[in-house]
Amino acid sequence: MKFLKQGKLKQAVSDLKEALFRDPKSDKIHDALGMALLELGNLEPAREHFAKAVELNPDDAAAKKHLAAVMEKIKAVNQT
Repeated sequence: MKFLKQGKLKQAVSDLKEALFRDPKSDKIHDALGMALLELGNLEPAREHFAKAVELNPDDAAAKKHLAAVMEKIKAVNQT
């Protein structure tokens, strides 16, 4: 996740996908991958990963917040 913090988003996505392959039930990895995809403008894949993070850990307030934010962005894009 260091690449996400450094703003190297494409590398972060690659690394997070690899991590997700090893641990597909990690809500934290799904959330981090959603953040990287969101920053790259990939709204629907980001939504899918945020939704999976919430599904895996319904008590994760940050993932819920991220999911709501991406849903608003998707809604805004669809209205234009």
